Amino acid sequence: MTINLTDIEVRLARSEDKETVLAFCEQTWENQSDYIHLVWDKWLGESQSHLFVAIVARKPVALKR
Repeated sequence: MTINLTDIEVRLARSEDKETVLAFCEQTWENQSDYIHLVWDKWLGESQSHLFVAIVARKPVALKR
């Protein structure tokens, strides 16, 4: 699959992104679990920082804080 930069949207994360983001974060590390499920709600609610998602084909595919 080839993705062009014009196929990627970056926006602030939304609560409805949680399930998809947590699903792809489960596979971040080969031999240990990821911590995003522990901090998602906190990070999403913080006003002093921003949580972004990259969207391809209307689906979150990356996360950046």
